[in-house]
Amino acid sequence: YEHNNGFLLLHRACIDGASNKILQLLVDASPDGCLKKDHRGKQPWQLLKENGWVAQRTTFPLHRACRDGASLHLLKLLLDACPENTDKRDDNGKTPADLLKESGRAEQPDRNHHMLLLHCACSADFCNEGPTKHLEKFLHLIIDAYPDGRTARDKK
Repeated sequence: YEHNNGFLLLHRACIDGASNKILQLLVDASPDGCLKKDHRGKQPWQLLKENGWVAQRTTFPLHRACRDGASLHLLKLLLDACPENTDKRDDNGKTPADLLKESGRAEQPDRNHHMLLLHCACSADFCNEGPTKHLEKFLHLIIDAYPDGRTARDKK
């Protein structure tokens, strides 16, 4: 749903600090919504950061998304909102890469693209949807979780 001023449900969810499950549903419903600007010219990741939802918690949204096997688009949204969280450890001493590795998400084909997460992140389709503001950190997160992804082949 898009209001006439460009405001999406994803924008509201980012302002209100919705759970990762809600964010994932909204991102899955409209991946291009991650790039849409609201009436003030703000993208969803900017609203998450502006409202403090990505940095105030001890278990950061990026950490939870990596642990829960979130989509590539949600990982990108959360990383753009707070790139410094890629280096932070949660209450159990784990980084997002640790959690992504434990979830097995980096080793599994993406449910929409049928490619490994790293391959999806490097694909022209994904890059054409709008490059992440922190591409190097994004790729390192995925590579740290599954280093073999650099040489692995996708299954057809």
